[in-house]
Amino acid sequence: MFKGRHFDRSVILLCVRWYLAHNLSLRDAKEMMTERGLTIDHSTIHRWIIHYSLRLLELFNRRKRKRAASRKWHVDETYIKVRGTWMYLYRAIDSGGCHVNGRVGMGMPSRNYEHTDRELQANRFPPQIIAHAVWLHFRFPLSLRLAEEMLLERGVVVSYETIRRWAMKFGPDYARRARRNAPSRLDIWYLDEVVITINGEKRYLWQAVDHEGYVLDEIVQIHRNTKAARRLLTRLLRKQGCAPKRIITDKLGSYAAARRELMSKVEHRQHKRLNNRAENSHVPIRRRERMMQGFRSWPGLPRFVSTFSAVRNHFVPSHTQRSALSTHLRRLSAMMQWKSVTGAA
Repeated sequence: MFKGRHFDRSVILLCVRWYLAHNLSLRDAKEMMTERGLTIDHSTIHRWIIHYSLRLLELFNRRKRKRAASRKWHVDETYIKVRGTWMYLYRAIDSGGCHVNGRVGMGMPSRNYEHTDRELQANRFPPQIIAHAVWLHFRFPLSLRLAEEMLLERGVVVSYETIRRWAMKFGPDYARRARRNAPSRLDIWYLDEVVITINGEKRYLWQAVDHEGYVLDEIVQIHRNTKAARRLLTRLLRKQGCAPKRIITDKLGSYAAARRELMSKVEHRQHKRLNNRAENSHVPIRRRERMMQGFRSWPGLPRFVSTFSAVRNHFVPSHTQRSALSTHLRRLSAMMQWKSVTGAA
């Protein structure tokens, strides 16, 4: 099955398993293989999945022992949306939780639905394992249990609750040590806000990104008015140390009023599609929110978002780096600096 392949069978099977068993995109799997020292394009991983997934399924079904006829089956359906078309996904599992069969049917559902190195040394696990667990948690849309499983694949037996405590204890410190871009008066700020709901209560996550797509600051506020916009701009000016060349927002009038008070000489543009970069910056947060099945508390949201964005800024290449070689070199440099700041080198 693997004859004539450039990569070893274990590498191919690992990529296929990561994609099928965990909530990873093709580019996430590519980055995780880069961390292991293997340069594999995401399209290559995609071809491996198409080529080997069905063949592996046939092998599994061939070797699978027959189940007793008296074992119970639990059948249910859910709905999925593919390119604007609603479909039903019907699945059957046995009493042990093992998948028996499944099929997709057409239809529309009727229901509307700062830590020190001494603290690291005091842990039972070495800094390399702690840094890797924190990296998995904040860099990829993995649940704590999936991160626990991926560490187990490397021979590290650690509880998902331990990973959660590591993320809360060491994550903010790692984020502060990570590299940041130097602010410039030629920067362009993209400002936007998004609604976050926790326990039925709605608040607004105000976010600012620069022209390269890096998150500059986030703040959770109750209101969506001029006072909230002024608070965001005040934090940005204090953190960046200088005003930008231009700010770009949507057509919310609060931005214009706050801009006139704090930096009246800065150019301000408002257009329907100019602010797409800020709109796209909400996608990683929304993706993680779905994976975590919603955020749990308002005090924990700013802590998580600040660390999550700092880690993402460190690893994600800027929008100006388009070639595959520059992206690869950027990721290698980011990984080396990550190991340096976390003491894992």
